[in-house]
Amino acid sequence: MKNSPKAPLGTLVTRWLVVPLLVLSLGLLLISNLLLQTRWCRGWLEGKLERRSRFDWTVASLSWTPWTGIQLRDITVRPRGRDRYLASRELCRADIDTGIYWSPLLRGKVVLREVCFRRAELAIPLELLALLPEEETVSQKGPRIARRVPESEGAKRVPGVKPDGKNEARPRVTAPANKEVIIPRPFRVIIERCKVELYSSRDQGKSGLVLRGLRADLPLQGENSSGWIQC
Repeated sequence: MKNSPKAPLGTLVTRWLVVPLLVLSLGLLLISNLLLQTRWCRGWLEGKLERRSRFDWTVASLSWTPWTGIQLRDITVRPRGRDRYLASRELCRADIDTGIYWSPLLRGKVVLREVCFRRAELAIPLELLALLPEEETVSQKGPRIARRVPESEGAKRVPGVKPDGKNEARPRVTAPANKEVIIPRPFRVIIERCKVELYSSRDQGKSGLVLRGLRADLPLQGENSSGWIQC
């Protein structure tokens, strides 16, 4: 009976290193998701979203994976403050998957790659749309009228010559340096099976316009690329 050949030393070292690293990575992923599910983390995110908007946010579940990004489940958005009475129901209920660029995250910056809305339901009251700021109109000014200066007020100005007759040194004009145009990273908004509903709160919440099965893939930033929208 022949003895089985022994594995090389390099293979054994690789196994000893890979297995503990894999276990450690899975452990960190599990612990981090348990922390994200706590009320403190979800409340911190809700506060961030509320400060960036004029709405109240509720996040029921928060998690992440390295391959899918950050998942926000059962999100609810409502008007806040004086606008609360304008909506008889929630503005939005959705699940959101957020993809980020991991390399900027190592430098402490969060750069979004895409935001995907899944099974979203939007109910927008017309009274709330009426509060959106209108476009500012630019005031039209009348034509400028050039005032003729009499010769008695001063001698004619000759370029390069001072009034006392001495030559005036002209400023040297330097060509502007070529500035490098920095194109931001691509960012897309993806919509899957979305329902958009416009209604009036004064008309007992009856719908005026309903769009069902709204799907879209919209590039909002980065190099020129195509997108589409379907309903």
